[in-house]
Amino acid sequence: MRTLAILCLLAGCGASPAEPSPAEPAARADAEPERDPLTAAREAFADGRCELPRGSDGAATRGPLIYAESGSKRLHLDLTRPEGEGPHPVAALFHGGGFHGGDEDHLAGLARDLAAAGWAAARIEYRLAGREHPDFPAPVSDARCAVRYLRAEAADLGIDPERVVAIGFSAGGHLAAALALQADDGRLDGTCLHGGPPDVRGAVAFYAPLDLRPEVPWDASADRLFTRFLGKPREEARALAALASPVSASDPKDAPLLVISAEDDAIVPRAVTDHALEQLSDAPHAHLVQAGAGHGFGLLGEEDPRAATCAVLAYLDAI
Repeated sequence: MRTLAILCLLAGCGASPAEPSPAEPAARADAEPERDPLTAAREAFADGRCELPRGSDGAATRGPLIYAESGSKRLHLDLTRPEGEGPHPVAALFHGGGFHGGDEDHLAGLARDLAAAGWAAARIEYRLAGREHPDFPAPVSDARCAVRYLRAEAADLGIDPERVVAIGFSAGGHLAAALALQADDGRLDGTCLHGGPPDVRGAVAFYAPLDLRPEVPWDASADRLFTRFLGKPREEARALAALASPVSASDPKDAPLLVISAEDDAIVPRAVTDHALEQLSDAPHAHLVQAGAGHGFGLLGEEDPRAATCAVLAYLDAI
């Protein structure tokens, strides 16, 4: 981001403005304005052409780093950093798996590619329903603790605490959206090792379930996942299901949310996402639909949809 300022010192009433010195030239009238990240993403998605970053030997990974504790379980993250001292912007990465499966390790390649693009990347472990049997909002609480850790330990980690972006896939996209839209909701907090706000600069949610309220027509298989996630059926836990729906909160001051859907998604249908995003009349957001793709497509790979990749790279560049 570029900040241009002109400081005028007045010697007295009616004094003529001083001419800029050669050592301190006046700001150019045609200086490039700041880009809105959502607009940048839309334009890049429509264009669909961009250069793919590729991981280099210069990227270094630290971890496991303990960011929270829950009973006897220690939650960790692994941080991959680009070459150079920093501070680097950082993407907090959240894997998918229906809230009961998945693993952060399969995001290692993405972390290296993001490092090649100049971004540090933290692969976040979070508690899973059916494995540790946590009650909601455990996974969301873990995501909030991870962001607090990254912000609090930024100096030691060589990252910029004001440029934390959440990127999540499927269930992980739900967590990323919750960070963008529900940052101020203390009901989602757990016991973290660090305090401070769990604020992110932005969030990218891929094919994510954003509205779990009972009136939303999910199919039976999704309903079973949500029952495991919430601890009871949605119809029996209306208040909890609303809290577990990031789109139930909407504020113009929310971090900009980029939602990317798959046109042929049989797990998180486009119509369900369209309905969910109708609730976000106030929050800054954009919805892009990747043509010809199904649930689970990747990011930054040679075989991954190029338009979605270009959109995310442009979004990160402008954030």
